[in-house]
Amino acid sequence: MKNERFTLRQIIILLILMPTACSYNRDYFNREMDKNEAEMAVDHFYNFLGQKQYDSAFTCFHPDLWKSKENEKFRNYLKNSNEQLGLILERKLDHWTTRVTIGYQPDTYYALFYIVRYQKKEFKVSIILKQLDDKIKIISYQADPDKFL
Repeated sequence: MKNERFTLRQIIILLILMPTACSYNRDYFNREMDKNEAEMAVDHFYNFLGQKQYDSAFTCFHPDLWKSKENEKFRNYLKNSNEQLGLILERKLDHWTTRVTIGYQPDTYYALFYIVRYQKKEFKVSIILKQLDDKIKIISYQADPDKFL
């Protein structure tokens, strides 16, 4: 009888601990709706650039991105790009990937790869985004103007 009671106690403890030991996350990969949400954030950024509202364009980036002095070069790059490359004539999404995790440990990752055509040159741009406080923010912007298409 004592062995049965001990087994019952073990089962009760196991049932109590099981929900806390499990992670209830669900990953979604490459959903069209996630891509569309990320594209809206990128559109917002490029609209600011097109209107030469550079300070507003910086609000599209994750705040941690602006903590280092290296990013001052990037600020200057954005401000001078219209002068050096001309206006953006076209921006075409070349390919993309997304991962959205919903549940106990939510996380997001959006990677969009564009071909951007300016008046003078055309090159590839990669933009990585994450969700921060219900807003999708840019965490990485890479464009290599030395490797024009």
